[in-house]
Amino acid sequence: MAGNMAQRREMRAIQNEEEINLEKSITGFEAFRWEVAKKWRKTRRILTEIRYRLTLWRESIKDIEGRYGSGIGSFFLLVRWLLFLNLFISLIMFIMVYLPQKSGGQLTDTTNLNNETKTPSAWYIDAQALFSGRGFMENTELFYGVYTEKNIGGYDFPFVYLLAVGAVLLGCFLILLYSMGISSIKSFDDRKEISKARSGYSYFHQAFGGWEFSISETRTAKLRACAISTDFEEEVRTQTAVLMKRTRREMLKLYPFRVLTSSVVLMFYSACGISIYYAFTSVTEDAIYEKDIKSNETLSYNESVDLFFREMAATLTISAYCLFLPPLFELIAKFEKWRVPQVEYQITLIRTYILKMGSVTSLIIYTFTKVKPCQEATCARPCWETFAGQKIYQVMVVTFIVMIIKDLIYDTLVRKVREKSQYLKDRTNQFEFEIASNVLEVQYAQAIVWLGFYYAPLISVGMVFFLFGMFYVKKFTLFRNTAPPTKIFRSDRRNFVFQTLLLVTLVLSLLPIGYTITGLQPSPLCGPFRDKKNPYSIIPEIIDDSPPVTREILGFIGSPGFIVPAFFVLVIFIIRLIVTIKTLQKRLKLHKTVIVQDEGNQQFLKAKMQRMDKTFNKIRNSDHMSELNPLIRV
Repeated sequence: MAGNMAQRREMRAIQNEEEINLEKSITGFEAFRWEVAKKWRKTRRILTEIRYRLTLWRESIKDIEGRYGSGIGSFFLLVRWLLFLNLFISLIMFIMVYLPQKSGGQLTDTTNLNNETKTPSAWYIDAQALFSGRGFMENTELFYGVYTEKNIGGYDFPFVYLLAVGAVLLGCFLILLYSMGISSIKSFDDRKEISKARSGYSYFHQAFGGWEFSISETRTAKLRACAISTDFEEEVRTQTAVLMKRTRREMLKLYPFRVLTSSVVLMFYSACGISIYYAFTSVTEDAIYEKDIKSNETLSYNESVDLFFREMAATLTISAYCLFLPPLFELIAKFEKWRVPQVEYQITLIRTYILKMGSVTSLIIYTFTKVKPCQEATCARPCWETFAGQKIYQVMVVTFIVMIIKDLIYDTLVRKVREKSQYLKDRTNQFEFEIASNVLEVQYAQAIVWLGFYYAPLISVGMVFFLFGMFYVKKFTLFRNTAPPTKIFRSDRRNFVFQTLLLVTLVLSLLPIGYTITGLQPSPLCGPFRDKKNPYSIIPEIIDDSPPVTREILGFIGSPGFIVPAFFVLVIFIIRLIVTIKTLQKRLKLHKTVIVQDEGNQQFLKAKMQRMDKTFNKIRNSDHMSELNPLIRV
């Protein structure tokens, strides 16, 4: 609204008067609707304000964005988003699984199926159980084995357990798709593409659109200016790399070297898999260990410590590889001499992602292959699902401990040593807050939940505390120990990429869970599916026990007469969606071309007008024009 304050107040008074007159002119049901709509708008504004004020970590994230920009703030927004996602998972498992079991289910003591008299454990054994998931932790609702296979007051618990697993997977899938759509809409910024298409304006967007106006500190502003300068350098390197092609001799030297480095990376992957395998089998195939773990006698302190570290061997091996190999991958990528810096960065991230996902997945696979269902109560592991859940729980606990040691202790010590040494200050740079590597760390933690919530239904509750602690640990190390990244990080587009990786992680997590449900025999002595061939076999039983109408409907849905037409309809829908996307892309490309042509026409007309002005000035200043001036005046 234009005008000074008095004019604005006058306009506001006129609008209020018109609104009052409109309310007086409306009667009956319309007046009731008007009043309800007015109160609803007011209530919605109040609720929006309350939600804004009660938003978790609102002030902290605003402070981070003000100091370091929205790029780093997007990482903490992702942590908060995953925290709420795990709260959603915890709510489903708590309502559908934990509460029925707690209200009427009988717990299965998987460590004492023979009901033998057990001596109390020493304090150090109970302390170790908090980290390993064994001992008293094994008989809590955290793990699969304690849940009952019986109906609870007409509540078909095995079916609801399977239903809860499906609800979690489907809910996470839909939430991720919705978030990806929102991020895709927000990341649509065509200005940079148009500026690149214009001749002579390749760096227009970086120079005039790359500043972060939410920054409120001088030091961060200087770092942001350096980041823009670094972005210019990388853009120049990219353009130079595209224009300058390597010779055939250089390529013949480079390709064998890249094959060699890729072979070295594969060797690291193989060494990681083999090390995890031997650390795993040294525990599962050791007779002495089996005797110790099943013994009812209280172990001595030294024996319990030895047993604890042997139990945690595979988990510690995974954490060690995930801690030390990513910096080595980054060094290898630098030696490979990629022309485009972004390619080097992406290859390092992909290798790190494969390492982290492959290591924890291999642990689950080894559990499938090495731990067999036990038919006797005297077995050391009567419940292999609980054993798998314990391994996942150990990975989560060790990952959190490693994060605290690295970010709080190691980085703080390095910072203090560097501050006290002028020699190190002059020759070393402060650690940067690597956004991509930290996001991969969060995704790895979320993959642990998706891989393990079938075997440990309440592991998402532990992940809520994990993410809550991670927020403050990362905030501390950001403010005290690290510097903002020198690379410009576009939070809108990167959010879409990271959510896509989360979706890929979820799909990969479906494979071991799906194989467990459909292809593996459950433990016959524990768990809700102890008397089934496999967990999925409960579905045909429910269909057979259902009313005839329901059975016919479900039978029709599973018949070729429904599946084949549904498949063709889905294919047609996908083809139509692809055609629509292609059409929109062509239309967008046409709009870009029109914009560039319009600007070219404007430049052409401007240059032509300038030439005409120069020509007219020359004619006006010539001698012939001076002789005609008196005649023109007459």
